[in-house]
Amino acid sequence: MSDPLNDILRHFSDLQYGHLEHRTCTEASPMPAADRDIYRWHHPDANELGPFFNLVLCECPHCNFIFASFPKEQS
Repeated sequence: MSDPLNDILRHFSDLQYGHLEHRTCTEASPMPAADRDIYRWHHPDANELGPFFNLVLCECPHCNFIFASFPKEQS
């Protein structure tokens, strides 16, 4: 079941960043700090640091970027 607050946050995230070109931060091609706001970055290898309200605080091992993310979907 979906969390209504996270649904609202996802909608705002899409409004703010949805128009940006998607890029993926990888070990071979980490996110340059200067490009952080130019693209919509995905950090699939990010490590979860802990809960942050309804979100999860994460850190990317490739670019060291710390960010809040939605919890991973439970299957």
